[in-house]
Amino acid sequence: MKIEPNKTQPVKRLNTDSLEKGNNKNVQGKIEGKSESDQPIFSSQAQLLSKVISTLHETSDVRVHRVEELRELIDSGKYEINYSELAKRIVTRLNIG
Repeated sequence: MKIEPNKTQPVKRLNTDSLEKGNNKNVQGKIEGKSESDQPIFSSQAQLLSKVISTLHETSDVRVHRVEELRELIDSGKYEINYSELAKRIVTRLNIG
């Protein structure tokens, strides 16, 4: 790549007169590339999705109370398996019946 000195564009200068007058608020926004009105606007769907995601992060996938209940039944030897119900559920989930 060859840089041609004659084909460069001059750099535009920012009007700094307002800086000298004490009105630098607007010019500072121009320097940074943003103004006071630059704010993100999210659609209602994006806001709803954000709420759903945060709610999912707050909830647990495990029902702790039920797990403790089952653990106690197993440890005490009182947990009984209903084999016919188990077989029905297996058949239903595998779609073979």
